[in-house]
Amino acid sequence: ERLRLANIDTPEIGDGARCTAERRAAAEATRAARQLISQAERLEIRRTGRQDQYGRTIGFVILDGRDLGQQ
Repeated sequence: ERLRLANIDTPEIGDGARCTAERRAAAEATRAARQLISQAERLEIRRTGRQDQYGRTIGFVILDGRDLGQQ
């Protein structure tokens, strides 16, 4: 299942990026999210019941009781 975070707007990666700096920022955001997820003891997904235009589930990721999007 592909998930789009409901409460975060990250830089675009790949062809969606407007420039090299945006691609780098997107890569850093991905790295940071993966690190936070890998360090969490408990992961919870709260689905909103909606999907984005690409068919991804929109939801919140909760790591050890804290919202990933807010972190």
